[in-house]
Amino acid sequence: MIEVGQWAMMIVWSVNIVFISVVLFVEKKRPETALCWMLALIFLPIVGFMLYLFFGLSLPLYQRWSVMRRQVIMKKRTERTVPLCGMEDMFARMNERVGDGSLRVNNSVEVFVNGKEKYSALLSDIRDATSTIHLLYFIIRNDRFGRHLLSVLEEKARQGVHVRLLYDDGGSFFTSDELFRPLVKAGGEVKRFFPIRLGYYLRVNYRNHRKIVVIDGRVGYLGGMNIGEEYMGTDVADQIPWRDSHLRMEGTVVHDLQARFLADWQFAGGMVKDDEMTLFCEHQPKGTSVVQIISSGPYQKVSAIKWNYLRMLYGAEEYVWLQTPYFVPDESFLEGVRVAVKSGVQVRILLSAHSDNRFAQRVSVSYAEELWKLGVEIAFYPGFLHSKMGIVDGRVVTLGTSNLDRRSFTLNFETNAMLYDTTIADRCKGFFLDDWARSRKMCSQADWSRSIFLKGEEAVWRLFAPLL
Repeated sequence: MIEVGQWAMMIVWSVNIVFISVVLFVEKKRPETALCWMLALIFLPIVGFMLYLFFGLSLPLYQRWSVMRRQVIMKKRTERTVPLCGMEDMFARMNERVGDGSLRVNNSVEVFVNGKEKYSALLSDIRDATSTIHLLYFIIRNDRFGRHLLSVLEEKARQGVHVRLLYDDGGSFFTSDELFRPLVKAGGEVKRFFPIRLGYYLRVNYRNHRKIVVIDGRVGYLGGMNIGEEYMGTDVADQIPWRDSHLRMEGTVVHDLQARFLADWQFAGGMVKDDEMTLFCEHQPKGTSVVQIISSGPYQKVSAIKWNYLRMLYGAEEYVWLQTPYFVPDESFLEGVRVAVKSGVQVRILLSAHSDNRFAQRVSVSYAEELWKLGVEIAFYPGFLHSKMGIVDGRVVTLGTSNLDRRSFTLNFETNAMLYDTTIADRCKGFFLDDWARSRKMCSQADWSRSIFLKGEEAVWRLFAPLL
């Protein structure tokens, strides 16, 4: 007779075999990712099963189709193209085919590297709003600034302005619904992206990491700053120095930020009944900047944002400078860096000396040391560097919400701006050099000295890099 314990083990192993088959033959994950999940399922039969159920399954096909369908519907309202030449044209043509990015001219672009300045401009634009205010954030803190922003939105809703607020339920997991109730009572609308609750467990690993604001269809914001006091710098008690980057834009590029928000809003269950003229208004020339908005997420077969970084690495002639808080690259990205370095291109990667994710930080250090040995210049910013920016040859800049890690490239919903403007590039180059001057440069092997225990920890977590 087979005992109950034996029956239980047979059932567990049978379920694991089913999931291993799914990993290999149905979902067709990348080899390194599939191997990690197979090891977890084999050596951690019950725990591995639960982890895969919550974090391993791909976004269901019908949901991927739903996101893409809404994106196409919104983009049809704003399609237009203009020619470029040289390196810029290579980026633009690729993004039109892969990232669904329309090329926009005659835009004004302001770059913020200070949270106080960004928040001050944002609140001023919100107070001047007359028709619609759309906000999408990964994190909204229930702190002093978060409550102040919600009170301003509540006031605008009472004035008759249509306020829509969309936030990611994972990033804002510890933010109570109570924070948003006054806004809803005032007539505003609030939605959560992929709520974390029973029945939604298959989507818990897919988060909307975008930070987008569109006001009256005329002013748009995009970048790395969420809503929280930490983004203001060092005024919060015991807060390490915080450095981030964000854009404020006016012009036709705002059409694409609006389309991106509305597609996500509808996917989260929101309704759109406004007059199209109030959502996609006509724009007079606001400046000279050429901008392209690109988005990526688990609904795409390839990551448009990662492809732009690869295009930077393979197309650069002089230098590629990168900023990111988390550096967990895949093999294709590492190969691009190797090719750039061996081609004589200066590659600089500026990372954060402090992090809110110990595992990602240890893996970042491990990869950074490996690339430093190949000739990449590495430095660590003395604080939390949350900026996500890349500059190539002083001609093209990418800035937005995507980190240089596998999560941003494959699991998160992300949006970046591609800026084809040498004036903006020079400005961002100046910001980068200021950060670089403040940072600790890795000049010798002694600079990488750390305990054998930390090196062991890095080696272990690097094995699981495809899952971070």
